[in-house]
Amino acid sequence: MNVDGLDATNKISDMIRTSPYYQQLRVIMLNGTICAGFNTVNLKKLFELTGLPIISITKEKPDINYLKLILRTLPQWIKRWKDIEEAGEIIILKREHSKICLQIAGLLRVDAEKTIYNQ
Repeated sequence: MNVDGLDATNKISDMIRTSPYYQQLRVIMLNGTICAGFNTVNLKKLFELTGLPIISITKEKPDINYLKLILRTLPQWIKRWKDIEEAGEIIILKREHSKICLQIAGLLRVDAEKTIYNQ
């Protein structure tokens, strides 16, 4: 995967699909939709390529306006921005002493919550 590249979605998909454990997997969980600098992951495309539901989790809600400002300085920023927009609604889950933010593809919110909280 290249730093600030445009290959994160395909590289993750390739790693998953060529894994000897692929048939055992039930969900892909990511730490956000951006990796390797500003290499964006298109959650919907990753779901389509792997056939596995995707849950992207972060501790904090991303500052979308600031993110767009940063992306504008990079080559092909519109493609990167599209990946972020297509990730969908940012869902905030609150528990007694914590909160997490997530975006999902290929599953319902209730199923994502059950997966995260092992219910």
